[in-house]
Amino acid sequence: MHLIDGVGLPESIAEALEAPSLADVSDPQGRTFRAFADLTKSDRRALAACIRGSRQVISREQAASIETPTLVAVGTKDPIAGSAEELVAVLAACQGATDPRPRSHARGRRQGVQGGRSRISCGERMTRPIAPAAAMFKGANGNTLAGDVYGEAGPPVLLLHGGGQTRHAWKKTGDLIARMGRTAYAVDQRGHGDSEWVADGAYQYGDFAADARVLADTLAERSGVRPAVVGASLGGMAALLAEGGRPNNGTMFSALVLVDITPRVDIEGVSKIQAFMRANSREGFGSIAEAADAVAAYLPHRPRPRSHEGLKKNLRLHPDGRWRWHWDPRFLEGNRRIGAGSREVEQALVAAAQSVTIPALLVRGASSELVQEEHAKDFLKLVPHATYVDVSGARHMVAGDRNDQFANAIEAFLRTTG
Repeated sequence: MHLIDGVGLPESIAEALEAPSLADVSDPQGRTFRAFADLTKSDRRALAACIRGSRQVISREQAASIETPTLVAVGTKDPIAGSAEELVAVLAACQGATDPRPRSHARGRRQGVQGGRSRISCGERMTRPIAPAAAMFKGANGNTLAGDVYGEAGPPVLLLHGGGQTRHAWKKTGDLIARMGRTAYAVDQRGHGDSEWVADGAYQYGDFAADARVLADTLAERSGVRPAVVGASLGGMAALLAEGGRPNNGTMFSALVLVDITPRVDIEGVSKIQAFMRANSREGFGSIAEAADAVAAYLPHRPRPRSHEGLKKNLRLHPDGRWRWHWDPRFLEGNRRIGAGSREVEQALVAAAQSVTIPALLVRGASSELVQEEHAKDFLKLVPHATYVDVSGARHMVAGDRNDQFANAIEAFLRTTG
């Protein structure tokens, strides 16, 4: 709105972008813009020119004549952009809605990414999501693994979800990676989603790591280069153990992203997550709405979705008419369940972390119940060259809680890895 009422962006922001370094900037707004520009490796001189150009305002009549589909995204506490509601009123053809939760314009890095956004949409969506292609893979025991492939060319990126989730958790991330010119492979891990429930109930961390190694070799054979890997929670542990078990003088992956997981974690946080997963694993739910109520009670900080379609992908309708989670109950309760021998697993993860030589990124939810800041610092001692990003307002399920900020961190890191 300030492009119409004559305010524009402060000159101090352009000056901050042109300063020799962040340390030379004292203006708070300038520091925010400079920190984000440094994080994303943006062309600072070009941004400064754009900001100065934004002071060239347009009239209300010119704005009202705009017919091109438009997206207005403004933080509700944004001191720079002005009123989104007033702009909607000027753009007569616009229909929109605002998110009433307070949001700042700032996105910065402690080492971290902060903020969120409210949005007003005008017209139709300007970019349609990429429809993935279905794929099937084989795991370490010949077990079938179901996957989705985003993109048709470019270096491969393997996406490994957390325990109790499915490949659909990576929908937005897969779309982002494909638009970067890479190919994303989101795979249901063994015993999850549409992948096979293994006959012998082998669901220990080493079993998931063995599948990750086979997948890495498969993707490398197809593409001619080792894949990068993004692993959330269980997926991150599998990826780290897989990389730690690589052949001498070789690598499993070209780059490693761990999403809210480190070799040492908060035990109470682990117990809380597993208690939620166990609560209805056997008896299930009478309806999808009942399952949605259980999720909402467990994640009270997250707005409830308007539709249950996403949740439905994590459930199976059984012959008795009840809905149960889309994973094998033996994952938590069998003789070869996840979490068995936790002390030995921690030692293996520490050893694997110490051996990592590839580019690495740790993305932590700033409010994570699993990975405290002390655990992140401990990880950085094990992997000194790793990059560390905190996502404010996110708990353990970082991508689901703050997907935009998570996407920014992933995109910036992958662009540095070639």
